[in-house]
Amino acid sequence: MNDLSLRRFSFWMLLALLVVSVLGCGRDANPTPNGNGELSESPNVQSPSEVIPSHEEVTTQAEKGSEVTLEDDNEEVEQDNPDLDWGYTDNEEFFSMDDSPREIAPLEIVGGLDQDVGNIYEGDHKVITIVLRNTSDEAWKLAAIDASCSCTNIDGLPGGMMMAPHMEWPMRVNVDGGSISVGNFTRDITVMPRDYKPVRIQLHGKVVRYYEAQPRNRQVNFGEIDDPAKPWEASILVSGLGELQGKMKLALPEKEDDQLDFSLAEQEPGVWKVTVKPKRPLPYRTTFSQSVKIPIVEPEGYPEVRLEVVGRSGMSLRFMPANIKLDPDKLAESGVVRFSTQLGFDPSRTQGRSSRNVQQLQDSYASNVDWDKFYEAVTYELPAGVECEKVNTRFGVRFDFTVKAEAFSNGEAALRIPFSAYGHPLSSLQIHLEENRANHHRSGKEAE
Repeated sequence: MNDLSLRRFSFWMLLALLVVSVLGCGRDANPTPNGNGELSESPNVQSPSEVIPSHEEVTTQAEKGSEVTLEDDNEEVEQDNPDLDWGYTDNEEFFSMDDSPREIAPLEIVGGLDQDVGNIYEGDHKVITIVLRNTSDEAWKLAAIDASCSCTNIDGLPGGMMMAPHMEWPMRVNVDGGSISVGNFTRDITVMPRDYKPVRIQLHGKVVRYYEAQPRNRQVNFGEIDDPAKPWEASILVSGLGELQGKMKLALPEKEDDQLDFSLAEQEPGVWKVTVKPKRPLPYRTTFSQSVKIPIVEPEGYPEVRLEVVGRSGMSLRFMPANIKLDPDKLAESGVVRFSTQLGFDPSRTQGRSSRNVQQLQDSYASNVDWDKFYEAVTYELPAGVECEKVNTRFGVRFDFTVKAEAFSNGEAALRIPFSAYGHPLSSLQIHLEENRANHHRSGKEAE
C-alpha cells in the first residue's frame, strides 16, 4: 500500500469513528413520551407541576444544613406542632429554588418587597410589621421563613401555618440594632411557600449613634485593687450627639444598685460626668463587670445610655485542697484528725510544675491580694467538733483544722464549712468520711 492509499484509508477510518460517536450521543437523547403521549427531548426536565420535593429530597436538604421542613398534604399539623422548623439559616442553597420551574407564589407583600425600617438607635431594637397576603382562591402552606442575619427575629411563628384564600398574616420582625454596625444596613427575609418559588424581602434602615463617651469603649474602669475594701472612684464623660448635642439631660439609674453608688455632674450643656463609687467592699474575684443604664430624661424618646463598670478585684479564691477525705477507722481510733488547707497559692503543691510557672504563680498571688487585709477579713462558721486556726503567709492564708470524732456523731458523712470576707461568700471546704470504709465502719457497729 502506497502513501496515498494509506492516507485515504486513515481518513475513512476516522470518519467512521466520528459517525459511531454521533449516533451513540443521539441514543442517549432519544425523545421519551411524556404524560400527554407527546415526545419530550429531555427526560431530566420536570414539568411545572412536578415541584413538590420527595421525602428523600427533603432529607438531603436537612443533611446539607437546610432548615425547611415539609409535611405531606394529607397530614394535619397542629398550630403548635414543634416538628415544623422555622429556624434561620445562612445556607444559600435555599435560594437556588429561584431558578427552578416552580411557579411564582400567589403572595403579596403589602408595602412592597423593599421595606423601610427607618432609624434604630445604637443598642436599641425596633419592631416592624410586614403583612403577607394570599392572593389566590386556594390555600397553601409555608415551608419556612429564613433570615440572612440573626439580628432579625420573627415573633410568633406558628407551626405548620396554612395560608387560607385571601388570608392576611401580620409578620412581626424584631430588628436588633445592638447587633448591627452604626450606619446604613440591608438585611434579607425570605418567605418560602411550599410548591412555589420563594419570595425575598429586603429591609433597609440605619443604626444611629446618639451619644459618645470618653473613653470610647464606654467602660468605667477602676483598674486593679488587691483589697476589695479599699476606697476607689472612677468616672466617664458622656456627650449627646445630633439632636441631643448641647441639650441632653441625664438622670440617675431608676433602680438603685446594691453594690455601686452613682453621681452625675453636667460639665457643660449636654456633657455629663458619671462617677461610680462602691457602697461597700467588692467580692474577691478575678474580674468585676457590671452593666449600667443611665436614663435620658430630655429630650424624651431615647433609650438609656449603656455603660459598663469593670476592673479587677483581688482574685478568685478557692481552697487547695478543697475536698478532704478522712479515714473513719483512724478517726474512731484516735478520736481526732488534723490537716491543713490554704486559700491562695500553696508552694508545697508545686510537684510537676516548672520553676518558671511556680514563680509566675507566686508573683500573681503576692501582687493581686493583700493577704494581711484578707487575714483580718476572712470569717468562717465551724460545726461542733471542728476547730480551726488561720496562719498568714506570703501567698495566702493557711487553715489548720482539728476534727474530732464527735463532729460525725449524728451520722453525717460530710461536713461543709463556708468562708466569707467583707460579707461576700468565698469558697466552701468539704470534709468527707471515705465512703467505703465508712460503710464498713457502720456495718461493724451494727453487728456489735
